[in-house]
Amino acid sequence: MHQEIRLSHEQVMTALNKMLEEVSKDNKDAAMAIVDRSGELQGFIRTNSVNYGSVTIAINKAITAARLEFDTGELGGIMREYAIPASHYGDHRITGFAGGLPIKIDGKIVAGIGVSGMTEEEDVAIAKLGLNHLI
Repeated sequence: MHQEIRLSHEQVMTALNKMLEEVSKDNKDAAMAIVDRSGELQGFIRTNSVNYGSVTIAINKAITAARLEFDTGELGGIMREYAIPASHYGDHRITGFAGGLPIKIDGKIVAGIGVSGMTEEEDVAIAKLGLNHLI
């Protein structure tokens, strides 16, 4: 029988709140999302002044990381290097912007995390912070 590891609501909310706390400490704006293995939203939070486009992008980064089992920044590099359009993946939500990370537990992808609204480097740093509170 196949057993699937899932993040609990408490784990997701703890990670999102830690991420929000860090972003707010520096007076930055961001949207932060965590999705399950299939890409369904498990939790989301944003600062009050974040650009509305960042909401969709954060969720899409999380979906991409979970479904393709790939760091979105690395995926974007491959897409640019080999001129692979995002449409190649058959899902309009796939993105190559950095800030989306797969969440692995016991070597298995169980979810994805995505951050958007700051520089790509800052998005990645906050995503890694959230990841550290999940694993």
